[in-house]
Amino acid sequence: MKVKPAKGLFVKPKLIRYDADCFTIENTDLFLFSGAVHYFRMPQPLWRDRLLKVKRASFIAVETYVAWNWHERKEGKVDLSDLDVYLSLAQEFGFYTIVRPGPYICSEWDIGGFPRWLPQKRFPFRTDHPDSVAWSDHWYAAVMPVIARHQITKGGRVILVQLENEYDYSGLPDDVMNRYLTELYKSAVKHGIEVPMFTCWTRVARRNDDEVMARIFDTCNFYTGWNFEWTKDALAKLREEEPNSPLMVTELQGGWFTQFGDTLLSHQRDDLSPAQCNALTKYLIAHGLSALNYYMLFGGTNFDYWGARHITTTYDYAAPIREPGGLWDKYYAVKLIGDFLRCFGADLVRAKPNHEIVRSDNEAVKVFARVHNDHGYLFAWNPTTEWQKAKISATLPNGEKLACDEPVVLPPRDLKILPVNFSVGTKKVALTTLEVQSVVKVGSKWVMVVYGDIAPDGTPYQIRFADGFELRGNLKKCDEVINIGDDLQIIVITRQRAGRTWRIEPENLPALEMLKPDTHHGLIVSDAYLLREVTVLEERIECAFEIVPGKTNFLALLSELPKSVSVDGEEIEFEVDERKGCVKFVVKAEQMPVDFVPISSLKWRSEPVNAKDGKVAKRAKDKSLFTTIAPLDDMNWHENGFYRYETEFVWDGKAETLLLTAYAPDPKLVLLNGRVISEASNNFRSVQVPLKIYARKGRNTLTVLYEQPGRPNGGPGMNELKGIAGAILIDERARELSEWRMKKTELIDESAPEIRPEFEDVSWTKVRVGQGHQPEIGVRECAWFRTEFILDEIEPDLALLFEGVDDNAWVWLNGQKVGEHFGWDEPFILPIAKAAKVGQNVLVVGVENRDGPGGIYAPVRLVRTSQLVQLTQWKVAKGLTGEHENWHSNKASDRSWRKISVGEKPPAREGSIVWYRARFTVPRVENWNIPWRLVLHASGDGNIWLNGIHIGRYQEQGPQREFYLPECWLNFDGENLLSVALWSTEGVPTITALRVEPYDEFAVKQVKISFIVGH
Repeated sequence: MKVKPAKGLFVKPKLIRYDADCFTIENTDLFLFSGAVHYFRMPQPLWRDRLLKVKRASFIAVETYVAWNWHERKEGKVDLSDLDVYLSLAQEFGFYTIVRPGPYICSEWDIGGFPRWLPQKRFPFRTDHPDSVAWSDHWYAAVMPVIARHQITKGGRVILVQLENEYDYSGLPDDVMNRYLTELYKSAVKHGIEVPMFTCWTRVARRNDDEVMARIFDTCNFYTGWNFEWTKDALAKLREEEPNSPLMVTELQGGWFTQFGDTLLSHQRDDLSPAQCNALTKYLIAHGLSALNYYMLFGGTNFDYWGARHITTTYDYAAPIREPGGLWDKYYAVKLIGDFLRCFGADLVRAKPNHEIVRSDNEAVKVFARVHNDHGYLFAWNPTTEWQKAKISATLPNGEKLACDEPVVLPPRDLKILPVNFSVGTKKVALTTLEVQSVVKVGSKWVMVVYGDIAPDGTPYQIRFADGFELRGNLKKCDEVINIGDDLQIIVITRQRAGRTWRIEPENLPALEMLKPDTHHGLIVSDAYLLREVTVLEERIECAFEIVPGKTNFLALLSELPKSVSVDGEEIEFEVDERKGCVKFVVKAEQMPVDFVPISSLKWRSEPVNAKDGKVAKRAKDKSLFTTIAPLDDMNWHENGFYRYETEFVWDGKAETLLLTAYAPDPKLVLLNGRVISEASNNFRSVQVPLKIYARKGRNTLTVLYEQPGRPNGGPGMNELKGIAGAILIDERARELSEWRMKKTELIDESAPEIRPEFEDVSWTKVRVGQGHQPEIGVRECAWFRTEFILDEIEPDLALLFEGVDDNAWVWLNGQKVGEHFGWDEPFILPIAKAAKVGQNVLVVGVENRDGPGGIYAPVRLVRTSQLVQLTQWKVAKGLTGEHENWHSNKASDRSWRKISVGEKPPAREGSIVWYRARFTVPRVENWNIPWRLVLHASGDGNIWLNGIHIGRYQEQGPQREFYLPECWLNFDGENLLSVALWSTEGVPTITALRVEPYDEFAVKQVKISFIVGH
């Protein structure tokens, strides 16, 4: 049943409205071609550069999240000036803007964008809980008025606002989701939002019989790699459930993030290649898409501790615009799509998918179509890893038959869009076997630029006009300019040249002006890396280009034939073709004039780990056996980074194990009397220190270096509290239960016969449980575990201590349920005196694993709670001593630091933090744009500072070894200070390789090309 659109849906429909086909903005239908560019992932001085590159790729919109925690770092102190400036800058560039202010943003960003102080409030995020609703409104009350004054309805350029984000993955019931989303909508309206509101992967938003949900449209997000055929079904479902809004993908895969421990950086993956991006985008367009937003278009950097817990500093994302602002083949791939949509997008959005009308004579090549009655768009897709050729034919809805004699030539995995029956000035092109980069008007002539790929055995092409005229040829490496009558030129070029074809037009054209065919001043086909700037004077056109070393060939087709061409003020030779109205010339650039900056000498000093400068730790509100210390949150310490804990205890030689517990699964370095306990130094919530190996009789000092690296970007971990929770001494009389039998099962049924003591389990698999032993069960698997033990007597405080079960556990003793526990990474204790008996006892544990490897991964012990000793007196200190004393910046001298060579291990004590310093100079090279990176290899983990600014987190497990050094934070031709603080659970952390080097793949020379025109 078709649902009618909600009444009064659009506040100012002449400015912004939508229907099932497309968005109509300022009374113009358009294909919404957008990309994600997050202002908080790059220094503000770089915003203009990144947005310029977006503009040159023919995008008409940019999208950004708004991270609540970025703007309200301390409760009640909101600073939205960054957002305000960014939205103004986007408008200056002529972009429409899509804003996604959360409150939840995911984005691989710390705590999914929620403030770091919010978990202290102890309520479930993203729910209809009164506190969740109230705090969401608190955020909207701050952020929405800023967004509101930038709306298109207020003279700005914000056209869409997102509520929530991928809500389907929250695992919440629909009624909770509906109520919360309703509250967000009401809050947004209350605080001034007038433009359409949407969400993504949120099924309740598709309930168009709901008064509020009918005013929120849902969209899809697609991260597919090469396996993207399933997306057509997702789009079909979206169309069925959202019949009144355009098919939109809010997050179309622009790449993927990198996590610590990954084997590859994202840009090294084939499934994130330029070809994949090209094919995926066009496949979705073929199936009805009329609005898309690449996530990410520019990824950027997670400086400091802003990335989520397991996310690397680099957020390069293999995006079209790389982390240092570099351009690569994926950039030119999306630029070609944008160039095409500038010309055809407004017509394409109302063309309907109709794949039955098109045929291919090669079954390896799949074909699709989007058509009107008498014209449209054909799509040819080669999903194979070999070159393919196919002759394409179609019968339009009006009965007209179209076909070319020459085949469409497709590289491996390529997908091409081929418009049919389209006008170029006074002429109509019936069909072309080459893709169209642009159809523009240059002076009095119409120009159509077409491109293709040269196959190993050649690429014939054919362009058939409606009047019967045909243009045939073979694609060459050199450009072809072909006159068709007096008013049409066709430029035939390769894909590589097409991606670097630039319109010469006024800067910062508004989006709708970009969609007009008049280029104003001309077109330049080139090998140029980027058109940086255009200046049009009365008799001169100046273009600032960036070019790579070597030869760059230019073909300029301007509104007037230039009289002279100069490069950087010097006239050069150029070839003129008056009949075709174009000039050709070559500009040469020398090799990049700088090399890497070797760093062979370092200075170092060590910092012992202790909490002598700390304060007495606050006692926990919710005390338990494992929780005696208040979380850092309750001490009002919300910042990510390092904290130092210390306590003392007297060991009489009887306690066997010290069980240390944290509130969250964060990294920690555990020392006993200054000695590193490597088996306890990890990111498990509970760890064991074998006292009979490491302790000494009498007084002992336990020290913990705890790193608060951030929270997950989604899931219940966003609410987690932080810090060390406490420690207990487990008496040697505690009995470890290590010999078990296991059997996998489909589910844990509380009436299952396996629970009964008499159940026969001799055929089950024998397993060991305890430190170093984990009988694994797979993702979404369940298993039964059984063991027996004998009791001579039953004390009233008898209990079972589970130090770790992954994920959820149900426990029976002698057939009687004694407890259950949910959560994989924390210890729990169950009293069992009432269920125990003298003699043999049968213990049964049902384990459900939801994610990753699962099972009973830590010791299970029979204990008496009266024999467990809590360590209650702790001191805690915030940060590292070196941070307090500015060892990371020039505020502190390093005259007393010791010198060492790179690769040499310093004679520091194991378990200490080793600080390194190096100074280097980066040359400023005139007329070159050269981004720089740090290359670091070291043992241990730690943090990196450049001139006192925290630029990243290093982990020995990798994969990140290169760190972007933003140009605005470098002192060119002056001294730069690099500081690195490292810690290790094994040995002394050592820098084994260190250098500063240019991103040579993105180093470009700036040249100014001037054309003298006019009379």
